[in-house]
Amino acid sequence: MPNHGSLVIFTLMVQSAVGSIWCLQIACFWNGGRVDAAHLEFQILVALGLVLTGLAAAMAHLGRPAGSLQAVKNFKSSWLSREIFSVNLFAGLLAVMALWAHIDPATLTGWQLLVGSLAGGAVLYAMTRVYRLRTVPTWNHAGTPLAFGGSALQLGGLLCMLVSEIITLLQTAGPAARGQADLRIVVLIAVLAGFILKILACRAKPSEPISAGPFKTRQPVLQALGIALWAIAVFGAGNPVFQSLLLFLAAVCLVSGEIIHRAQFYISYQRVGL
Repeated sequence: MPNHGSLVIFTLMVQSAVGSIWCLQIACFWNGGRVDAAHLEFQILVALGLVLTGLAAAMAHLGRPAGSLQAVKNFKSSWLSREIFSVNLFAGLLAVMALWAHIDPATLTGWQLLVGSLAGGAVLYAMTRVYRLRTVPTWNHAGTPLAFGGSALQLGGLLCMLVSEIITLLQTAGPAARGQADLRIVVLIAVLAGFILKILACRAKPSEPISAGPFKTRQPVLQALGIALWAIAVFGAGNPVFQSLLLFLAAVCLVSGEIIHRAQFYISYQRVGL
């Protein structure tokens, strides 16, 4: 599978969007349904943009992009068709939620956001099943869903944090700012949970027929460093400029680790049998 760059973009961007909606849902439970309206609207718009960009990258991967319309017709028997359908459905729900957040954000934190979270879970499940192929043992193991779930939590938490920082810079201190402090804790927990899932995913893998080289060790080191920088920024950095710098470096480490991990996932492709 030599041309995997577009698939790396597609999977990571869609999983980022799913994870960010999950983090919003967790933040709603954490704060008793109170989430800053500006953050809610901006976050959903960013998630929608990521899904649409991911879909564009997936279309670029196809030799004949128009053929993707035919793939949906195999919904009853093909997990690829179900993945295409679920991602487009998720994008449609995000578009409706973005409009709803602009009109009446207070009611969006109820069942509408929960529906979006469940739709995101369906996307992740379908995406996982696409790669659980009996003929590709390097993918057909418990590590694949664990890795995809870990990526969603890590990148989704990162996305929420970056949006939170942008909103905080645009707003004055007040109730919204205090709510952002709670959100930082929520997303840090999500990122830590994602990192744990990625470690479990590595342990669940069978022995790899293709050497991962130095990237195998760089990926967890980069992500562990990113989480450490994040924790320092959230709990120890008092200067806003220094805190923003730490968060930027944490984002670079986490995203770089995810790209390395996902690229290695596709490189490990090796079909066995028919």
